[in-house]
Amino acid sequence: MGWNGLDLIDDFAAELGDTSTAFETKVARWINEGLRDISTSHEWPFLRARGQAVLAASTDTNSLVPVKPTAATLAALAGGSLVDGSVYKVIVTYYEGVAEVESIAGTASASITPAGANLSITVSAIPVSTWPLVTARKIYLSKDGAAYFYYSTISNNTATTTTITAPTTSTETPPDQWYVNKIDGDLYLENTQMLEGYSLQRLRYETNAQTSPTGTPSVWASINQTSVAVYPKPTAATTVTFYYFKLPAQIFNSSDSVPQIPSFMFEALHDYVIWRGFQYRDRSGQESKRSNYDNALRIQISRKGTDKKKSGRVRCVMPDSDGYAT
Repeated sequence: MGWNGLDLIDDFAAELGDTSTAFETKVARWINEGLRDISTSHEWPFLRARGQAVLAASTDTNSLVPVKPTAATLAALAGGSLVDGSVYKVIVTYYEGVAEVESIAGTASASITPAGANLSITVSAIPVSTWPLVTARKIYLSKDGAAYFYYSTISNNTATTTTITAPTTSTETPPDQWYVNKIDGDLYLENTQMLEGYSLQRLRYETNAQTSPTGTPSVWASINQTSVAVYPKPTAATTVTFYYFKLPAQIFNSSDSVPQIPSFMFEALHDYVIWRGFQYRDRSGQESKRSNYDNALRIQISRKGTDKKKSGRVRCVMPDSDGYAT
C-alpha cells in the first residue's frame, strides 16, 4: 500500500467489502476525519509549523489567517466543452506562499447554466487578498450541486478574471477548515523582538479595556483559534511570525495526495477508518474496533508524541570511552 490518497481509499474500501464509487467517497471522508481526530489528539511535533500574519495598522484585533474570499461573478462565454444545461458554481481560495497553506473555501458564486454555443464561463470579480503574503488563488468548480473540485490556479494576487472551458477531472476539494489548530509559544517581530503572551483578561485589564495607543506591539493575547489581540496597536502594517500546530490538509483520491502525517501513523488511521466502516454498517464488533483505534493512538502518542531529546548526561573534559562522564 502506498502512503497516498488513491491507495489508502482503495485498500480501506476493499477491506470493508465495498469498492463502489459512492462507498469510496465515504471512505475518503472517514480518512480525512481520522486525520483531523489524530492531529487534534496531541501536540504532535511533526505538525508544528512556522507561519506569518500581517497585523493591520491601527487595529488591536487581528486574524492570523487571510479573510475568507468573497464570491466571484460568472457569465456565459462562447465555445468550450462544459455540459449543455448543467448548472455550475465557482468558489475561490487564497494560497499563502510564505507558509505554503491554503485558506478556507470562499463564498460560492451565483449559479450559471451554459447552453447552446456558450459552453464556457468567464469568471470575473475574482477576490484579491489584502494580505501581501498571499501569492495565488485557486478556482474550484461545482456541477449540478455536487462537491466543488479543483479547476485551476491563478499564480498571482492581482488578476481578477479567468475562464473555464471544460469540466474538471480533479478529485481535490477545497479546505473546509483553517490550518491553525493551536499557537505554539509567542508571536515575534522578525529581527526585532518577541511579543509577550498575556491572557485576554490580563491584556484587557492592564489596558483598562480602552482603545490602545499606536506603536510597536509588545504584548499579545489569543482571542480564539485564529485571532489575536495586540498592544499597542501597530503604527503601520506589521508582519509577525509564530509557530503553530496545524490541521493537516485534506487528502483526495489521487496518488499525488499524500497525508501530512508520517506513515508510521498508518495503524491508527487504519483502525479509525475500519471502526467508522463498522459503525456505518452497524456491524457487530464496532466497539472493539473503536477500542483498537484508541489503543493504537495511545501507543503512538507514547512512542512518537514528543520531540527527540538529546542525552541528559554531561560531557566531560576527561570522558570515558563514549565521550561522557559517568
